[in-house]
This record gives sequence, structure tokens and C-alpha cells, in this order.
Amino acid sequence: MSGAIPALHPDRWTAPFWEAARRHELVIARCTRCDTPRPMPPGPYCWACDAGEVTWERQPGTGEVFTYTVVRQADPAYVVAVVALDGIDGVRLQSDLVGVGPDEVRIGLPVEVVWDDRDDGTTVPRFAARTT
Repeated sequence: MSGAIPALHPDRWTAPFWEAARRHELVIARCTRCDTPRPMPPGPYCWACDAGEVTWERQPGTGEVFTYTVVRQADPAYVVAVVALDGIDGVRLQSDLVGVGPDEVRIGLPVEVVWDDRDDGTTVPRFAARTT
């Protein structure tokens, strides 16, 4: 897959996200007190009500490119995007795009999650142009 990702170091707030990724499930954190979705990575407290507890909700893994940048210092160049997830306002994930070249990407491009099972035992969600 494109783009180099450094070693991951999950903490107690992000570990459920990475555990779900190993099962090829995309999840987001939601505050148990006020039901506000938390951005990734979630911090220890809800930005809306300061509560500390969350539940993790499975997501369909579809969305669209909200914004992007092209990294041209690598050969070949690759695209890093912020993906707005379908059906959950305000939650966006940063990822490189798989199989989408610098000349093909556009804001609003429909994308879907694909899974990068790494040699170190971690699984990283990435996004590719939606095929359906």
C-alpha cells in the first residue's frame, strides 16, 4: 500500500479502534452521556459535555473526500485525504488513498475503507475509490 506509516502506539483511548481494525471493522467513539461522536483520535473527555466514557459504534466504512493533499516527495506521489464518514456528522478520518492517483482525486470523491494488514500485526484502515 502507498505511504509509509510509522509504528503505532495505541493508548487506552485508541486501543478499541485498533482492535476493531484488526477484525476489519471501522468504529468511532460516541459519548455515553450526550451521544456526541468523538473525533479520531478521541481524547479522554467529550468536547461537548466533558464526560469520559464512550461506546464504540461500527460504521459502514464509506464516505467522501473532504479535503486532500498530494505528497510528491515520494516516488510515486501519493494522496493523503481527510475522509468525511457517511451518516455521522463531524467525524473525519485521515488516510492515504489507495489506487487513486494525484490526477484522479477530487473533493467529494466517494470512497470506501480497505484494510492494510501489516507485517507487525496491526491493521490500518485506508480508503479507495468506491466501486459500488
